Amino acid sequence: MVSYRQNNSECPKLSHHKGSGQGVVRLNGRDVYCGRFGTAECLSTYHRTIAEWLANGRRSVVPDDGAGAEPGDLTINELALAYVEFACCYYRKNGRETSEVRDIRLSIRKARRIYLGPSAQAVLHPLLRAELSLHLFSPREAMEHRLAGKRASRKTRIQPSQRDRSKAKPKRAPGDRYDTRSYYHAVIFGIRAANKAAEIQGRDAIPHWHPNQLRHNAATRLRREFDLDVARAVLGHSSPVVTEVYAELDETKAAEAMERAG
Repeated sequence: MVSYRQNNSECPKLSHHKGSGQGVVRLNGRDVYCGRFGTAECLSTYHRTIAEWLANGRRSVVPDDGAGAEPGDLTINELALAYVEFACCYYRKNGRETSEVRDIRLSIRKARRIYLGPSAQAVLHPLLRAELSLHLFSPREAMEHRLAGKRASRKTRIQPSQRDRSKAKPKRAPGDRYDTRSYYHAVIFGIRAANKAAEIQGRDAIPHWHPNQLRHNAATRLRREFDLDVARAVLGHSSPVVTEVYAELDETKAAEAMERAG
């Protein structure tokens, strides 16, 4: 059998059973076949099998007689937690967890309701898509739009060799959605572009800022104009202690209170 992954982990590896052409994983001394090796169905079955095995206390979910391999009764939370445990040891590179682990944790966390005011709704309304599963903002679409604008503004004719200079297999390609890292890079790119135009027009430059400052300022404003509970609900915090880290105390209100108290 040929190991599917070479990195060391605590989870049994998916291997290639050359005799049958199937993917196989050994759990508690018993081989579990996952389907034709190299297919998405095989990998999906392997992930599900390992998650069920972990949720079952690292005990095989296959009966001793090998018939009717049915998993034990699992709750959705148990299966999700088991899959996260599996991902932590499966998705590793150079001894460290890869970005897949972060994405998996984000995808299974409790859904949070986001409240939008009239101003935000007015901004987002033209960007809404008919397909609800698509993200409103996409790095790939932003890159395509920027390149199309550059082509349209060219003053010389595009040569055949210049029509597509993209790499066949780039190491990093724009994704279909923003994460915290790409969102930060987009903000930095926008600040640099705006400051370049401001320098030409003789305007003041925009100072460097971080996207987290928006959340911090919003929390402080909500706490000042409403109360801590409202700020906590909008930010999606389960504890007001976390909200207090984001929302600064309003010293003006404290001074006014002491002025009235004498």
